[in-house]
Amino acid sequence: LPYEVRVHEWGGGAQFDLPAGLVGSVIEGQHGVTSLAYRLDLARARRFDPARAEASGIPRSAWTTLQRGEDASWDGGTATPDDVLEPPRRGLAMGYLTDTTYLPTFADHFRGVDLLVTEGTYGDPGDAEKAKDHNHMTFTEAATIARDAGARRLWLTHFSARMDDPGRYLPHATAVFPATEVGHSGLTTRLDFDHEAEPSTDSVVTARPS
Repeated sequence: LPYEVRVHEWGGGAQFDLPAGLVGSVIEGQHGVTSLAYRLDLARARRFDPARAEASGIPRSAWTTLQRGEDASWDGGTATPDDVLEPPRRGLAMGYLTDTTYLPTFADHFRGVDLLVTEGTYGDPGDAEKAKDHNHMTFTEAATIARDAGARRLWLTHFSARMDDPGRYLPHATAVFPATEVGHSGLTTRLDFDHEAEPSTDSVVTARPS
């Protein structure tokens, strides 16, 4: 290969940094082989309060350092980011989960994600035992994770080949978690930071299902 391949092995509980400020974390699922559930988080920068900085007598030469979240010092004084930054703001998060049976621990791992993409191998809730035997999930179980996690949206993917029309089973999921969609080839979305009164130039994450 004309490039270097670096292999990183992760187990449940691992956390790692990714480009563009993303932070990944994983927990283990339950399947015939190792299965990991992935979460990606993008923190949002805290807003700088210039009025507080001025009132505290902090020189402008120290502002950039404080905005980066670092302590600042100058001849005659010091300051910490908490002195001039507003409270933390909600960031962005998404989760990806497939090839696993339902586990209650998933809800905690995906707490508050903007988008959860998860398998829905079986659409009929009557196939719950079959799903468990094969280490997969039903639409209802996937929706239960999204509901219990307080997710904002749910995309279902990884359907059984025997399910020729996944959309026919969608009501089983929306009865538990209304903001559910059946994934399909080419489905995309845009995840934006929550709107605030002042204009923001923060980053955006684009999500695409498997």
